[in-house]
Amino acid sequence: MKNTFRSKLCTLCLALLVSAPGFAAGDVAAASRYYEDGLGRFQKGDVGGAILQLKNALQQDNKMLAVHLLLGRALLADGQLPAAEIALREALKLGVSPSEVAIPLGRLYLMGGRPRDVLDKVPVDGLPQGVAAEVQLMRAMAQGQLAQYRESAKSFEAARRLAPASAAPLVAEVPVLLGQGRIAEAAERADAAVALDGQSADAWNMRASVSHATGKVADALEGYGKALELQPSHVDARVARAALLLDLKRPADALRDLDYVREHARGEPRAGYLRAVIAEQRGDRKAAAAALAEVVELVDSTAREWVVGREQMLMLGALGHYELGNRVRAKEYLNILVSRYGRNLGARKLMARVYLDEKDPVRALSMVEPVLKATPRDAQALYLAGEANMALRRYASASDQLEEAARQGGTATRALTALGYAQLGGGQSEQGLATLEASLAQRPGDPSVGFTLATLYLRNGERVKARKVAEQLLAANPRNPVILNFLGVIRGGVGDRPGARQAYRQALEIQPRFKPSLLNLARLDVADGDFDAARKPLEGILQYSRNDVDVLYELGVLEKRRRRDDEARKWLEKARAARPRDPRAGLELVDLHMQNGREAQALELAKNLSAAMRDDIRVAETLGRVQLAMGDAKEARQSFVDMSRLAWSDAEALVRAGNHLLAARAFEDAEYAGAKALVLQGTNQPAQLLIGLARLGRGAVPEAEAIARQMRGDGAERYQLSAAVAAAAGRSGEAERLYREAFARAPSSSNLIALARVQMATGQAAAALARIETWLKTHPDDFAVLRTAGEAAVRARRLALARGYFERLVKADDYDAEAHNNLGMVLISLGDTAAAQAHARRAYALAPGAAGVLDTLGWSLVKDGKHDEGLRFLRDARLKAPSDPAVRVHIIAALLAAGRGDEARSELAEARGAGVRVDDVEEAAAIIASVES
Repeated sequence: MKNTFRSKLCTLCLALLVSAPGFAAGDVAAASRYYEDGLGRFQKGDVGGAILQLKNALQQDNKMLAVHLLLGRALLADGQLPAAEIALREALKLGVSPSEVAIPLGRLYLMGGRPRDVLDKVPVDGLPQGVAAEVQLMRAMAQGQLAQYRESAKSFEAARRLAPASAAPLVAEVPVLLGQGRIAEAAERADAAVALDGQSADAWNMRASVSHATGKVADALEGYGKALELQPSHVDARVARAALLLDLKRPADALRDLDYVREHARGEPRAGYLRAVIAEQRGDRKAAAAALAEVVELVDSTAREWVVGREQMLMLGALGHYELGNRVRAKEYLNILVSRYGRNLGARKLMARVYLDEKDPVRALSMVEPVLKATPRDAQALYLAGEANMALRRYASASDQLEEAARQGGTATRALTALGYAQLGGGQSEQGLATLEASLAQRPGDPSVGFTLATLYLRNGERVKARKVAEQLLAANPRNPVILNFLGVIRGGVGDRPGARQAYRQALEIQPRFKPSLLNLARLDVADGDFDAARKPLEGILQYSRNDVDVLYELGVLEKRRRRDDEARKWLEKARAARPRDPRAGLELVDLHMQNGREAQALELAKNLSAAMRDDIRVAETLGRVQLAMGDAKEARQSFVDMSRLAWSDAEALVRAGNHLLAARAFEDAEYAGAKALVLQGTNQPAQLLIGLARLGRGAVPEAEAIARQMRGDGAERYQLSAAVAAAAGRSGEAERLYREAFARAPSSSNLIALARVQMATGQAAAALARIETWLKTHPDDFAVLRTAGEAAVRARRLALARGYFERLVKADDYDAEAHNNLGMVLISLGDTAAAQAHARRAYALAPGAAGVLDTLGWSLVKDGKHDEGLRFLRDARLKAPSDPAVRVHIIAALLAAGRGDEARSELAEARGAGVRVDDVEEAAAIIASVES
């Protein structure tokens, strides 16, 4: 039977060959020769030659399956995505097994930005194990692009099961995890990939990428070097190492990598862009322009369908064309970016800049408004919106936005040209400032550039320059109330309050109902304590605009400052009702609840705000702070992680979120926030400090020390981190010296307090107190330092002096629960139990849920002989802070004083059994001796 079948089949083939019109055996041979030559060229990397020979083969035999399949792969490698798709689908139509086409077709969809097609059109079932593993890997990447992270994780897991000896699934998962902020898992996958296949350049490159993203510069350089040792032509590793070397101020080393890329991968535009940055840093504008021209030529000459699927390529094309003055082509790329990659806020901001250049402020606003919705404090977006509103003569809106931009400043304030964006956003602050200064020199009255420069000068402490720029703007625009108002803000920022008032009043002479200046005058009065004067302009606005949210809010803040809480609450509730989606009034109410010890109400309101405004970074931050204050570090961590997610394009906000995460002891999350800030601004020393402190928090002292060594320059942050490392390593003398250096470079309250704390920890409370007293002579109202002064005086056994410091605090702010509480503890030690109880009760009225306050009140009552009443508060304190040894000791002492020795012994045994270090409490020895006697 078998032989008969074979015989019939051969006869049929022969018949077909004989009857086929115009088809000669020589044609088939020629097709095969073309195919073999094309295959050899493809394997050697000559993609263009391979495509030519494969097309020649099809002219000889257009039914040759291998040719269609290889042609599809070659066209794919050349970036000709539509042509590649036609070839691959023709191969399928002709009968090529789906398992042969699945991988190149899936890669085509990924390259073309079509992740949904990967899931819908690439077969999953019936594939050989190796192919199935690759398909699962592509599905995982597609799901990651679609933010289907749970499904993506399952697909990566399936790929690992199918290919347990391959590092590829581990390598591919790393960027997906990094994109979700899961830095520890990304590092784990990268390490596992290297462990599984130490000869994989991709694995080493990805490990280096994780190190690069987390600020581990030495590890990153080592990883990129290993990848390039294994595969010198690895373009991603070359370009990434060049970018890192550029961040490290090693342009000569970076150029060596870029030269290699230019020689071996001429179609790589990222390298050209880095060349432009280096040329600009060197002041060679001609070379920078030439490099940018090369970038746009490379991007423009690449197949459009291939570029469309690559967000980075589109952005390079847009930036290059914009900087070279070709707005039309820049807009072509930006239109694709905005439509396909809506979360690319940089593209939206650059498009807004283009529209402003074209005198089209309406379209500019349409571009920048989604940015402000996603990141309300993005300073660059605020500037762009402010400039657009100025062009539309919406002076009040423009002034609000420009003021907020001035308050925010920060790493998001980039130059107003494309290269300026790259300079400031990449941490090249000096070059960015130079670009802006040159721009302002060409257009002395340009408000957008002037506002940016003045703000940057203020942030750098160059107050004279900031004021000079503001005055220059006014000279060019003497009748512009927005600029007068901004000048008032600048003057106020440099301490010239009379000058600020004058500027606001001049703005009001031009436009008497100019609300921003009216509000700013009221704020000055509030700051001066002249509340009645502040009310007048606010009430004046209400006469013609009864539900003005800004005025209602400012009245609430005014009354809150006056400690008229009921009135404050009334105005703030009105502001919330008038504009429910504005979080400001709600956030002030949260703070008001916290000030008055209404923690449960504060938490409920913060949660409600979060539910209504999940994408507002201020709400996430406030919710986290309330949760942390209530001792719920786990929930606070999640809120601060949300905050860091919302701050993804704002380095300053990322650092702030990271510092909150440090306070919540979420050290890995804090480190990741710092790493993201460094990606945005490669020389951000506060971000480096954050990363170092996070590593110290998880006990990685050598890693933190490595960060300190990598920090460049002579900034205070470098000394702060080095001091913290020294303190963690037990080198207290070195820590003190370094904190002194930090304070010398940045004589701030925070640096003084850090120095004082290390001195107090080493028994030098008197020395700390002496330095603090010197500071307070010139900064008498520095309440943070006053608080530390009280603590230092207590440690130096100067209780009367401590009492004086805490009394100054409560006199300045009768609503300061912490100051009342600390004063109560000092008064207990001084034997003035009546006064101690008065302040403890005041603290309790303000913060009834605080464990420390409950402890102080309970202990003051015990000292006054009211044992049972005191125990009631002490037991509440213990429930809130079960690990606080002082609270346990106070309970034991109260039980002893009440004649309940057995209970005291049980309490002591329970505390020790729970690991509470009661024996370390200073006053515990005599109490414990009495219990054990």
